[in-house]
Amino acid sequence: MYLAYVDDSGSTGHQLDDQQARFQVLGGPIIHDSDYTTLELMLSYELETVVPEDQWESFEFHTYDLFNANNQFSALGADNCRNLLKAVLTEIRANNMCVVFGAVDKVELKTQLYSSADPADMAFRLYLKSLALCLEDKFKEKVRAETGKSELSPDDLVTRMAECCIMIVDDSNKRVRRVIENAFRENRKRVRVFKDEAGPLWPYLMDDLYFGDSKYSLGIQLADVCAYFVARYLAKKPDAEEFYNIIRDQVHLQVAP
Repeated sequence: MYLAYVDDSGSTGHQLDDQQARFQVLGGPIIHDSDYTTLELMLSYELETVVPEDQWESFEFHTYDLFNANNQFSALGADNCRNLLKAVLTEIRANNMCVVFGAVDKVELKTQLYSSADPADMAFRLYLKSLALCLEDKFKEKVRAETGKSELSPDDLVTRMAECCIMIVDDSNKRVRRVIENAFRENRKRVRVFKDEAGPLWPYLMDDLYFGDSKYSLGIQLADVCAYFVARYLAKKPDAEEFYNIIRDQVHLQVAP
């Protein structure tokens, strides 16, 4: 089973042309359940070499503050903070995870005919499209490995079940939560045997989507790290490529308009 973690970047600005948050970005890494424990152990090792004992239980990857060594992270030092972020991205690359995102250029959107569209809604729908394609590719890779075939027939696919995925979303932004719920349920409907109405996310996404507290979810924190650097890369911010390039080959990104 896959776990698709979703966080957003760029939802804080009230103005569409806010240069501090030009891109609305939604998405995160897809983690296979068999990789989760190893990932958790490896990142725990990195953290325990830097994070003081008295901060251990409260530590959370708040990427903006960590990248800038702000607030609670200032005592760690700028080098340690950035090295921790590089360690996260390196582990994502080492585990060959797909990092899936939808993004909207809010400045460009303002010039379009559909300028009143919600950037978060657009970004999440782009994310869902990329996610479905990524999970379909993973399913086909699995079938090729099982069959030894490079070219697959419809029978090869229909006789096998796809590995399912559960989506877990950061619950910190209530407005974005409503947008995500609506878009998800339009694209992943209840299955009806005699009507083809399940939507493009079936059979890959299992059940409803779930919302979690980033403080207690490593996966959501990793989504926060990825979202920050994807948004920073798209906005051509200083130092963006150094971090983005670590996961560049794993990023599946669709950008509008």
